Amino acid sequence: MKTKQLTTLSASRIKTFDMCLFKYFMNYVADPQVDLGTNWGACHGTAIHNVLEMYANGDRNWRKNLLAEYLRIDDRYKKRLLQQAKPVDYNKPRPLHKCLTAAGCEHYKNKACCIEGKPVKDLTGCGRLLWGASVRLLERFFKGYGEIYDKEVMGVELDFRIEFEPGKHMRGYMDFTYKDDDTIHMIDYKSGRKWEPSQNETAIKADIQAEMYALALRHLFPEFSSILTFHFFMNRPITIWYTDEELDRIQHKISCKWDEIYRFHTKYAALAQRIRDGQADLPQICRYLCKEEVCNEQWARFKKTIE
Repeated sequence: MKTKQLTTLSASRIKTFDMCLFKYFMNYVADPQVDLGTNWGACHGTAIHNVLEMYANGDRNWRKNLLAEYLRIDDRYKKRLLQQAKPVDYNKPRPLHKCLTAAGCEHYKNKACCIEGKPVKDLTGCGRLLWGASVRLLERFFKGYGEIYDKEVMGVELDFRIEFEPGKHMRGYMDFTYKDDDTIHMIDYKSGRKWEPSQNETAIKADIQAEMYALALRHLFPEFSSILTFHFFMNRPITIWYTDEELDRIQHKISCKWDEIYRFHTKYAALAQRIRDGQADLPQICRYLCKEEVCNEQWARFKKTIE
């Protein structure tokens, strides 16, 4: 087991630390090289992100690029997203608006997949429902907000690493940033679930990811004001901004969180080395005591890898 050092803070790192100390220990302090896997919903989100990145970089043929993403062989699953995204009962009629209407699907007439060119009986699953949803979501997005890509682009998938205080760094990625007059706009794409109670201005503004984005924008573009917009494709966009006083409090908050996580690293780094040498057991610091299904699965994978 290899020991990692604390070099930067990210929003996901802080969220993991606040959620479960054991998960944080295994992900960021120790390194057992365990593949936690992913899900097809995440692959669907990645496909949309990739298409929007290409669009922002000048490739406006988004339908072709979206189809290519769904037909691409996934490196992890060795299958196409279109085939495996969501199982379908082919004998159960479905409204055409939920299928591949954008590409003229004739599935219910000839019982063949018009994209794959295969009889439906030869498909183990079907991503047409996700594909159709992706087409409709992007159509609506470009119709309402496509003009932002004609603005002065400041960054696409911007990878930032900022020293917000001496010796303390934070890192993250911004999907799309552009300049409009004297304001920097940051766009973050959210392609996940439909409406959730947390998807409101107050909750988003208090989220550590939004706070770190805002602080990063102040360091990257100190001469401009900044506005953040989170595009929930399944719901509605939410736009927020922070005052200078709020940003000062955010910087102090993240600095305190750095100190807390650094102390945790210092305490458990030596333990990680002893675990690797077979001289100690895994720390019992799981906040949920492994009663949660996801945590239980991760615990089993970690344990199997170490053994």
